[in-house]
Amino acid sequence: MRRWALLETADGVAADEVVQEALLRFVRFAHTWDGVRPFGTWLRTIVRNVARSRRPRREVAEREPSVPSRLDRALDLDSTARAALAALSELPVRQREVLDLCDWQGRTPTQAAHALELDPSTVRVHLHRGRKRLREILDAQGRDVVALLREES
Repeated sequence: MRRWALLETADGVAADEVVQEALLRFVRFAHTWDGVRPFGTWLRTIVRNVARSRRPRREVAEREPSVPSRLDRALDLDSTARAALAALSELPVRQREVLDLCDWQGRTPTQAAHALELDPSTVRVHLHRGRKRLREILDAQGRDVVALLREES
């Protein structure tokens, strides 16, 4: 849940607050899960809705850069990782979800499609567009994408 919240907020403290609120909503609305759809998709929707409800009503491009939170300093995130997280926050929600499932969780596009209740070809399109856009954003910032990927492994 925290990873999903972090992808939505791009801020560690805000992500923790989103997770707390999402857990409250989970307890309050647990009876609404129908058991037919994947549980992860339902839970991810709760996290996404909480994050959206806390987000100011301005465009991502208009957001002012946030001051690194205490949690960011405690985790000792370097500037490249923060830049990547900020770049992720500029992607559409569906592209962030697909990148999270395929690139960070290691799921196949077919598995991601099942989790998100989408057609596998749609997931592959989101994955391609998300990777391309992420690369463009990082390149525009002068970030070396290859070096970033090496740091992750």
